[in-house]
This record gives sequence, C-alpha cells and structure tokens, in this order.
Amino acid sequence: MSDRSPPIPLIAAALLGGGLLLGVGVAMMSGGQPGQGTSLATQPAPGGALPTQGAPSQAAPAPRKVEGPQRVEGPATSADEEPYALRMARRMLKEKEEAAALDLIEAYLEDEGPDQAALRLREAVVARCDDLIETMRGTLGALKASGHYAQGQADIASLRRRLPGSWSRALDELAQELGAPPAADLAQARGLYESRRSKLEGSPSAEGYYELALWARERGLTDESNHCLLRTVKLDAFHERARKLLGHKKHEGRWYSDDEYKAQVLGLVRDPNGRWVKPAPVAKAPEGATKKAKPKLVEVPKPEPQKTGEDTEWYKDTAAKISEWEDAKVYKSKYYLIRTNVKQLYARRYMKMMDQYFKRFITVFKNFLPETKYERSEIYIHASKAEFHEKNPQVPKTAGGFYQPKTKRVVAYHGIFGKQGTTRTVLAHEGTHQFEDIVLRGKFWNCPIWMLEGLAVFFESAIYKNGKVQIGLIPRERLYSLKRGLANNALIPLRTLIRTPQRQFSGYHYAHAWALIYMVVYGDDQKKERQEKQKWFSDLFMDALKGKVAPNHVERKIGGKAAFDKLEQQWKEWVKELPYDFDPKKR
Repeated sequence: MSDRSPPIPLIAAALLGGGLLLGVGVAMMSGGQPGQGTSLATQPAPGGALPTQGAPSQAAPAPRKVEGPQRVEGPATSADEEPYALRMARRMLKEKEEAAALDLIEAYLEDEGPDQAALRLREAVVARCDDLIETMRGTLGALKASGHYAQGQADIASLRRRLPGSWSRALDELAQELGAPPAADLAQARGLYESRRSKLEGSPSAEGYYELALWARERGLTDESNHCLLRTVKLDAFHERARKLLGHKKHEGRWYSDDEYKAQVLGLVRDPNGRWVKPAPVAKAPEGATKKAKPKLVEVPKPEPQKTGEDTEWYKDTAAKISEWEDAKVYKSKYYLIRTNVKQLYARRYMKMMDQYFKRFITVFKNFLPETKYERSEIYIHASKAEFHEKNPQVPKTAGGFYQPKTKRVVAYHGIFGKQGTTRTVLAHEGTHQFEDIVLRGKFWNCPIWMLEGLAVFFESAIYKNGKVQIGLIPRERLYSLKRGLANNALIPLRTLIRTPQRQFSGYHYAHAWALIYMVVYGDDQKKERQEKQKWFSDLFMDALKGKVAPNHVERKIGGKAAFDKLEQQWKEWVKELPYDFDPKKR
C-alpha cells in the first residue's frame, strides 16, 4: 500500500446501496490520564453517515481483497494467540522502530502485570538498543579518524529517531566522543542550514522545521536548532517532540515553557530580584457586589426523541455476569478476540455485531489497509459498570469505555450508558478508533483530534438492527446543541476547533466535529463540490501517515484563509438548515 492519496476521496463514502467509505475517532472526553487513550464519556448520543452516491469522476483502482482470519465460533482460551500488543511490538522491531516497540511492551506490563513473554521481549529490545549503541561507537571511531564528521552526526541523528528516550544520554555521549567538526565544517554547516531554512520559509511546515532542528543540533548549531524548534511549536503548538527538546512542561493537555508553567500553572510571580515567589493575597470582593447580568438565551425548538426500533432491552440485564473477571472467557469471531464474563448468548451477539462493524470499517479503508495481514483486534467487555471501574480505576466515572493506543485494546462494560447510549454505542465509537489505528500504522496521534472524534461520533450514531449495522442517522441532541449555539452566536469558530487539544475537547466540540464531517460528506447539492471537500478531508487524514497534521496545514490544504472562511460560512448555513430527519440516501 502506498502512502499516496488516491485519485478519488478516501472519505467520500461508498454508501450507495449500503456501502460506506469513511471512519475513525479519538480522545478521552471526560478527562483521564495523559496518554491513557481515548474514551467515550457521558454525552448526547451522536450519529451520521458518510456516503457518496454514484460513480466518482475518476475511477479508483480495483479494491484489494482484504483477507481476515477465519471465523472460530465459540470461546477460546487466551493462550491461543499472543496478546495483540506484543504482536505489534514484534512488528515494530521488524520495522526498526525500537522506541515504539518498547512503549507497547511497557504499557502492556503496566496493564497486565508481570508476564514472562513480555519481560523476555523487553529484554530483547533493551539488548538490541545496547548493541546498536556499541555498533555505532565503533562506526563513529572510524568516521572520526577519516574526518567524516557530517556522516557521523547524521548516523547519530538517525539512531536517535529509532531508540527510546532512555538511550538519549548514551547518544549524547557518542556525540561528545565524535567531537565538534573543525571551524571550516561549522561554517559549511551554517551555510547549508541557511539554504535549507530559506527553502522552508517559502513553504513552512512544523515537521520540516523539526527535522531541520535535529539536523542543526547534530552539527553543533545549538542556536539554530532552538530557533527551528520554536518555529515548530509556533506552527504546531502540540508538537510533543519539539516541546520536549525545548524543555517545556505539559499540564492538563497544554504545553508551557518553564516561565509560563511557573506563572500560569503554579501561580507564581517574580519578585524584584527576579526570583519566582507566591503572590501576595488578593483582597476579597466587597459584600453585596453584583455579577453582570447574563443575556437571555434564544431558545430553539427541541427535536422529538429518535425512534430507531433497535433492541436495547438485553443491555438492561443486571444478571448478565456468569463469572469473575479473572475467569472471563475469550471468544473468537472472524475479526475480534472478545474477552468477557457475560452470558454466552450476549457474548455471541457482541461477536456478530462487531464483525458487522468491522465490515463497515473495511469498506471505509479498503484502499488504505496495510499490505500485511492484520490480526484480530482485542475487546474487553466487563459484566457491569461497577466492575469496569474497579478494574480500571484510572478511568473517569463518567466514561463508558476507552481505546488505549498503546495496548491496541477497546475496554467497555455491558449495560446502559448515559441517557440513550448502550454498550453498542461505546463499542462503535471506540472500535472506530481501534480500526483507524490499524490504518495509520502506529501514527494514530498524528491525526487531528477533531477528525478522529468527528468520525467516531459518525459511527457511534449508527444502529444495529436485524443483524445489520445501519448508518446515516442524525445525532439529534448534538445537532440541537449546534442549532442553539448558532442562534445565540455561541458556536466554536472552526479555526479554534481545529486547534483544540484532546484534553480540552468537550462534548460540544464533538458535535462541531461531527457536523463538519457530515457536511463534507452530504453538504453540497452538487456532486463535484461535495467530492472536492471529501478529497480535502481524505487527503488530510492520510497525511497523518507522513507526520503530524498541524492546523495550518489543514487550512493550506483547502486553499488558504479565504477558502477556509468560505468553508466555515457554508458549515454554519448547513447546520442552520439541516433537518433532524435528514435522509442521506437522497444524496
């Protein structure tokens, strides 16, 4: 599979006669720990669908047949297959991505406790990293003796990208052993730096400046490197690697410089000597002080509750538990390994339901799946909400489930979620994240949160009825919140939306993200205009395979500031006119 975008939109949907072309999701909606993964917290139940009717203007290449594992009906022991996280770690090792492999193993050990297979694999990764350092040491000795400093610096930079952070000190020592190049080499490096920087100024990108920062750093150009790192975070405020190299700190989803952290997070101020100290107490407001009166909100008519005819009674069974979690069975479906301690009848329902969702996911990403055979994805379904939170104490009480990118696992519970949600709602949302991570091949967090969550909401709003997954429903509560926001001039500007980090992405942000994606798929009466938006969106999504998709790139990709402003105006008009009973099949 090529990283190159296809001649037709990826996210254009093939919902002609039931086929769809779209999918994805992210972010812990109700908090959670940094790096925890993604979760679905109590929010209005969403929905939507992404179809494109008729044949596109350009023919797509014939879809590659996707071969999944063969169905094995019934329970299987967890010993049948190595855990998915460890299989992925081995794949990362094969692809010479030691840092990613070690992250997967450490997350698995933290989640599952001591495991001999995982410990042995970790030892193998550590041994390989040590061997790479020693091999590099010998190589650098020869390069230094022959005066090839630039090659040595390039080799160190390449190895730094592969190895986990724990080996940074060893790499720094190698750089010191190599030593600084002669003054003439430094002058030459500065000349090359200026040439590369000049080219970047013409077409700036966060990843471009970050790569140049690493290049300059390995050649002893410290000031130049820092300049590029600052340019990187200016273009992409959430570029984690650049932030770490600058020594910045992360707090509640936002990055701060050292001074900003002390002032804005710790609440310190500088005294006359320049030292950071606690501020003097602030006098309380006088009694009787009145708050500014809030303007009266403009109300809009509420929609009637949605009637789908979906069977939800079985989720209300409080006696579904048949064993303790430690004795939970693992069921193999065609595409999933589902570990659960609910009744076998319910377990089989989950198997069939999730296989139907997986088929939808395959249709969405059929031209972009990795060439290698994918493994069954893992899902944990606890028998109750209480058990779910007991086994996952780090998860917010409002969460109904989560996807953890490090372990590649969806975790949920059997039951009702929020006002209208069920386990199906959660599995659809988090399962979208899980499949999208397969497509992005470990580059999950390169994709913007608004794209990921908007697409997860899209699939979440579908229903499972008569053994089929039906997509295309409007998430009425979410659309209502947007119509109310529009009437009161309180919508989130799209420029703000695409710059909002994960930890600040609320249920209201989810609604905006869904509506933008829904408009991209269905919004234009003219097929050609609709396909242009779909290509913009699908190209952005696949750009995540190459690097982090920054907000500025999102605007440039659609044609610049004026084109983005036009998109926002169209989006507002779409939200205003969109009926709650919109039928996507008519597109």
